[in-house]
Amino acid sequence: MVQSYIILHAQKTKRDAYIQKLLEKYRIASVDQIIPEGTVGIAEVRLLLKEMSRKPFVSPFKAAVIEIEAISFEAQQALLKTLEEPAASNLFFLSAAHKSLLLPTIISRCTIVDLPVAENELTGQNTEQLANFWQQFLTNKLGERFLTMTTVAATKEETLNWLTTQINFLTSELRKAYTPTGSKLQSGRQLTLLLKILLNVRERILRNGSLKLALDQICIYVPFA
Repeated sequence: MVQSYIILHAQKTKRDAYIQKLLEKYRIASVDQIIPEGTVGIAEVRLLLKEMSRKPFVSPFKAAVIEIEAISFEAQQALLKTLEEPAASNLFFLSAAHKSLLLPTIISRCTIVDLPVAENELTGQNTEQLANFWQQFLTNKLGERFLTMTTVAATKEETLNWLTTQINFLTSELRKAYTPTGSKLQSGRQLTLLLKILLNVRERILRNGSLKLALDQICIYVPFA
């Protein structure tokens, strides 16, 4: 039986919803769920593993739900042996935006669930709005870009959701760039550069970089029309 999962998706809400379904599937009561909050270091991992060593109270299993974004590489290292030889009553659900946030040894010990991107959720109206945004943004001067970015999002989760939407849209435009109709925005090469910038910005934010500094990178490095 699979006992350790890694749930991957850029949006935390999508990962949380999938993990909730797994908790229901395995009939894990809330009293037998361990969900650490805040930054997780080696000390927190040791406490978690100590709690996981105890028998479930009312459920068939005891489950740990861990946001890998909040866990250090040293703390991941502390998890390795347990993930390799979990107790029969233990389940581990690791949540992450991307595999790059995990140690390769962690990945090798878990079943990967890579949730599908939400590209197909973009409606025609949304696509038109996104295209208008980038057409305007690419022609803006640097000062105008900075002002635009102040309206994008206020929190880390909002910013990550915004970036995910933009990345899905631009990926779709990149595919169009190599068809007879082409993309309304830029060439395939320019779209590739734009996508790389957004992916790097998302990675920086996932590693707890400053939201403002990360979004400033988009203003500065995205090519001008």
